[in-house]
Amino acid sequence: MEKFPHLSDDFHFAIANVAAYSSRLEYHIERTIHKSLAGTPETAEYLLKNTGSDRLVGLLKALLLDLFPDEKAQVDNLVSLIKSARKERNQIFHNTWITGATPETSINVSSRPFREFLYKEMKSEQVQQIAEDLREASRALLEWQKHLPQVQSQPSD
Repeated sequence: MEKFPHLSDDFHFAIANVAAYSSRLEYHIERTIHKSLAGTPETAEYLLKNTGSDRLVGLLKALLLDLFPDEKAQVDNLVSLIKSARKERNQIFHNTWITGATPETSINVSSRPFREFLYKEMKSEQVQQIAEDLREASRALLEWQKHLPQVQSQPSD
């Protein structure tokens, strides 16, 4: 395996952390929905198998608001964090990294046909902060899960 020569070890490490914490967040989004729908296992299974990940975030929000209507501000903050971190994650993974203007930076570029040219010069610490945001969102979902009913069913094969 070869590293990109224009990215420092810190960048490689930060990007790997974004991948790892992103996966954990996606798991906890689904796990929180599953636990929220503990009384309706067939519905939970259908929704989790047939709903795209962006729409699952909306479903997560709706379920948490139904179950905890007095916690609207907290739910809104969590969903905003999830959406923002996922958007940043997508840019990290789906854009190209090129050499930055200084040794400690790299430029994240999107120059896809028929789309707006976008770029953002970043330090590895900024990429690592995105990983931390993903991790924080996962931790918050774990806290919400503690207040949800226990799941009684297992998904069918």
